[in-house]
Amino acid sequence: MINQQRAWLFAEQLQHRMPEIENLQLLTVDGLAMRGSCLRQDEDKLSALSALLYSGAQQLADCLQEENPKGLIVCIGVSAYVIAQLGDELVLGLQVPADLGHPQFLQTVCQLIGEYEQSSPLIH
Repeated sequence: MINQQRAWLFAEQLQHRMPEIENLQLLTVDGLAMRGSCLRQDEDKLSALSALLYSGAQQLADCLQEENPKGLIVCIGVSAYVIAQLGDELVLGLQVPADLGHPQFLQTVCQLIGEYEQSSPLIH
């Protein structure tokens, strides 16, 4: 079962450690929005886009005969949209400036997720 309080605490800490993050959304792997840090209209948009990106990343991994993807970055205009998986049940959706939309940014996010998962599991 997802520990929503710990998941949101992680998201707040991530946003504090990486102030470049413009918007943030937590979703279940089924695409259900849990909580976001953006305006209501942007929250719906980021939720839908994050769910779409996660589904696309899963299909791409299947085509490449890989395990579940850790994340995906898509740059559109001045923004980059980043998804990263939190454990087996959660997806983190981020909106950042396009110049941060590179693999090192995703790697940093995934490292922070790994560190947090070791110290405070998101699933119980």
